[in-house]
Amino acid sequence: RGIADAIRDRLVERGLDADRVEAEEPGSLDGVDAVVLGSAVYAGHWVRPARDFVDRFRARLAEMPVWIFSSGPIGDPPKPDEEPVDVEEVMTATGALGHAVFAGALDKSKLGFGERAIVAA
Repeated sequence: RGIADAIRDRLVERGLDADRVEAEEPGSLDGVDAVVLGSAVYAGHWVRPARDFVDRFRARLAEMPVWIFSSGPIGDPPKPDEEPVDVEEVMTATGALGHAVFAGALDKSKLGFGERAIVAA
């Protein structure tokens, strides 16, 4: 949410009318002129709500300017260093004009035992 809020704030600063909505929220894209769509990346994939959004609005997204971003790799250097599996598919489906990757943040206190073991490996 922090990345989406920052993008929205920057667009508003530049005089554009911009809102941040969760991928599950919109019932339509009526009145929308462009979309910046982002997703956290887990195990190399965009999260389900973002992928569902693309599936639900595929035709409409292909008619407007779309940019996408992934919030993903963690660590220094960030890993994994390859793009999420879904990015090429999302770019093709939406005709996205670009893709950016932003480093992710990991709150280890919210991880289960198995997840902590994977992160430590």
